[in-house]
Amino acid sequence: MGYTWWIVILFLALAEAQVSKSVYKLSIVCEKEGRLVEALDRYIRSSLANKSHVDEQIQSFHENTKEKRPRNNDTTEWVGHPINAFHLVERAANGWQKVKKRINCSDCDLTTANQDFLSIWNEVVEVDGIWARGQDVNISAYALWRLHVTYNLDIKVLMSGTILNRTTFPLSVTDVISIGNYLDTEDQIEWFEEFLELADVTEKDSISYKLAMAYYMADFSWKSLAILTELQKTGSMPVERMIKVVRQKAEKFGKDRPMKRMKSPKLYIAKVDEKLCQGNIQSDPATPDLHCYNKKTRIPYYTVKEEVLSNVPRISRFHDVISDTEISLLQDISKHKLVPSTTIRKDNSRAQHDGRISESAWISPSKNVSKKLEQRIELLTGLDTIFRVTTVTSEDMQVVNYGLGGFYVRHFDAIYIGKQGSRDSMKKAYGDRIATWMFYLSTVEEGGATIFPKLNLRVVPLKGSAIFWYNLLPNGDLDIRSQHASCPVLLGSKWIATKWILEHSQVFRKPCKIHSMEEHY
Repeated sequence: MGYTWWIVILFLALAEAQVSKSVYKLSIVCEKEGRLVEALDRYIRSSLANKSHVDEQIQSFHENTKEKRPRNNDTTEWVGHPINAFHLVERAANGWQKVKKRINCSDCDLTTANQDFLSIWNEVVEVDGIWARGQDVNISAYALWRLHVTYNLDIKVLMSGTILNRTTFPLSVTDVISIGNYLDTEDQIEWFEEFLELADVTEKDSISYKLAMAYYMADFSWKSLAILTELQKTGSMPVERMIKVVRQKAEKFGKDRPMKRMKSPKLYIAKVDEKLCQGNIQSDPATPDLHCYNKKTRIPYYTVKEEVLSNVPRISRFHDVISDTEISLLQDISKHKLVPSTTIRKDNSRAQHDGRISESAWISPSKNVSKKLEQRIELLTGLDTIFRVTTVTSEDMQVVNYGLGGFYVRHFDAIYIGKQGSRDSMKKAYGDRIATWMFYLSTVEEGGATIFPKLNLRVVPLKGSAIFWYNLLPNGDLDIRSQHASCPVLLGSKWIATKWILEHSQVFRKPCKIHSMEEHY
């Protein structure tokens, strides 16, 4: 009975899976789509050979999909381009579903070609649940909007399929409308307004109507009415009934409220963070003591390249501290465990959050690779991170893969400060997260930097390196300077592995200091 319920719960979890939150899972969807393209090709050829009718829309979808798919076998690089990823998700969630319905229609003849395609469909899509759903299109649309806003991407260039030096198939007007449909009303207004400012807009009336409806839903009835009145003059679409509805609302409530641009709750990127993510804010030039050197350890012959990124508080990057083999091991162990990342709420419960777009997995300290890395972290930080049955010195390592436009809003790693809840007993037993060690498991082509807004510090992901900082002051209080965020991934795939070190086990390694202004170094 228990095992049956576990299977049911797993199935439900997979049914709600969101592949857009992990570039790795998007690459799996891309590979699966390749099998469906082959299956659809066989269906079309077999049906035509047997003189059976093949829907023209199916043939058109097949040709368009083949044209837009990657030309080589590097699916990770291909889905690392957000426009490719958006097209993939939209096809998987909508286009392929329509193809399946047309082949499996109630009045269609049951042929060998039909059965073969549906068999492959079940094998590819239904078995493990890794496939794009409607929610993924929503996440993907917001990802493109987030990238446009955060990195100040020119909307015309974005529509052309170009992001920096990488070009792919362009966004169509239908895509632009589709993206707008998934945005909140005030975001829709800005998206459609910017699009209408382009010189060579096609289907201008359709988008103007969408803009009018967005204004109406956002309670700017007079603005909506002005647009609808202009559309009425062109006679391109019947708007008389809508004009009557909007006019009634406008006259009832009077003047529109002042137009105030507010960031959508699904963006959570402050202006200073946008500039840091773009690299437009430099660190304080009055820090001549920042340097790189070979850090000595208690093993005489073992030194590591340490780059001091911030002296007060101390934040360092350690170079070449994890090998490609170890990175592959961590990724291989975590891939089948990846689930949507969560955040810790004030009551210490965990929940998914629109401000964190990634998937994560916890790696048991019993794994050999985890043991080796814990020993290395201990050697370089001087803090106790070694797993022992008798005590807890640190949390299990968390491996994270970011998704399409994946990011993480400003947050503190210390989790108990100012919080009450069921985990208070854990705080008493093990303490809070005194420090964070974060491995970069990939070099991100563009974007994805770790930023510390209060320090104007931006750290670009570099495969094989790790950054280290303290979350608590030496007296145990929260260090507000440790607040950090992860910028949206613009191009590529971002993998990290984080080790949170707990304070109580460091009592003999890092004695508590009394004064709040004292530093760890």
